[in-house]
Amino acid sequence: MSRGLGTLQREILATLKADQYRFWRSPDAPRDVHSLSDCRWHLAKMRGQKHGNTPATRSFSATFSRAARGLIEAGFLEVVNEIGRGQVRLKRKSKR
Repeated sequence: MSRGLGTLQREILATLKADQYRFWRSPDAPRDVHSLSDCRWHLAKMRGQKHGNTPATRSFSATFSRAARGLIEAGFLEVVNEIGRGQVRLKRKSKR
């Protein structure tokens, strides 16, 4: 039984919805498509899991991947395969 969205899942959705992060789109992507790798980079930096240009820690990357996969499975995010790997679109309503 699900307990609802986790803290990182809520942070991912808030980050993708925030207007100041619109630059995270691929240049070829439509306006409503976002890059999960850029979102992961930003959240890792905010949480102190990233320093300078070094990648996020493995544990944070794994946690982020599980959280993002859960959002996709729950219907909050939709994978956009035609644009490139790691590109998602926010869905208006979830399947829950």
